[in-house]
Amino acid sequence: MRWLALIVMGSASASSYANLYIQPNLTTSFGYNVSEHYATEQRVELATKLEFSTENIDFTFDGRVEHDFVYNNNDRFSIEAQDQYESRAIIEEAYISGEISNRFWSFGYQKVVWGEADDLRVVDVINPLDYKDFIFFDIDDYRLAVPMFKLDYEYENGDTLNVITTLQQLSSEYPASRAEFGNNYYPNSEQTQWGKYELGLRYSTFALATDVSLYAFHGYQDDPVVTLSPSERTLYSYEKFSMLGTSLSKPIDAFVLRTEFAYFDNYTVNDSDLSFKNVNKLEALIGLDYRYKDWTTTVQFTDRILNGWQPSYLIPKSAPIYTASAERGFFANQLYIRAAVSYLDNQGGGALSQLKLTYKPNQQWVLKLNLDLIEGDQENYLGAQQQRDRIWLAATYYF
Repeated sequence: MRWLALIVMGSASASSYANLYIQPNLTTSFGYNVSEHYATEQRVELATKLEFSTENIDFTFDGRVEHDFVYNNNDRFSIEAQDQYESRAIIEEAYISGEISNRFWSFGYQKVVWGEADDLRVVDVINPLDYKDFIFFDIDDYRLAVPMFKLDYEYENGDTLNVITTLQQLSSEYPASRAEFGNNYYPNSEQTQWGKYELGLRYSTFALATDVSLYAFHGYQDDPVVTLSPSERTLYSYEKFSMLGTSLSKPIDAFVLRTEFAYFDNYTVNDSDLSFKNVNKLEALIGLDYRYKDWTTTVQFTDRILNGWQPSYLIPKSAPIYTASAERGFFANQLYIRAAVSYLDNQGGGALSQLKLTYKPNQQWVLKLNLDLIEGDQENYLGAQQQRDRIWLAATYYF
């Protein structure tokens, strides 16, 4: 972060114009497992958003520090979970940016959203995820910022070209064993390595009343493949792959049709003997939005096919996911309600039902209530968490 601060200070001293905006906020939150009756979260968070602008350069920062008192003298959670989540400092974004002849550039810790899907990922492969809270919805909350250089070029006809180079291979973060949503998939598997570059390209246009984007990516898988050392110690490896994809969004009267397709070349999976196997993966998504009066409803379906799949592989050949949601604002959007359900139709099936309420009584306060209900077969990714139903409350004050 020191290099970002030095650049901003240098640009400010060289300019007669500077503008500073700071928005700090304080959040307290409480989570409770309604199936087994215990507290899952007692968190206090101090966060700030900062924007500093000069004539030539802008600096954006969004970060927070938090402490969760639920881990104090609590034997329910492991020492590893306490070390991972009791106290954290998190950078949501921190980057400098500017413009040169219709070329918009940015450099630093950023999040990039690709595709047209709500909370499901097909072509959205740039940022890994933090799975601390497990839940699918509001995937923006789970993206991990990655240091990158991003260049956006806008053509005279309105088409845009985005070029992204990440400077660090960063993996998804899985909860430690005996954390609230801890599992035995990849505990303690996180990896960070500078100098492992990734390249992404996106070209967007508008044709036949349809938003069309084309994608290309070459980089590292967010999730590892596993092997054992001669001493039988678990080792994690993050292999390279390439992706070509497209997304479409087309309004049809009160409907919006959204699709995504992606082809993954040289994607690495584990065999039952923990050897590595390379397959070609095809993923597709189709979604339909419908707006009726003040309600917006969305249904989505996504699935994948692994070309060359064998029954001995540790992941299923197909993993269909169905989602549906309805949302609406009331009282000039002071109160916002979202109800959603996801269903994973493999390994016995599993479902997640969720209700979210957000209330903004004034400019200073935001109150939230979430209810998450999980059910299904224990073999299913969702069903394995069926005793983790919870209610979650949060209050945020903006200074």
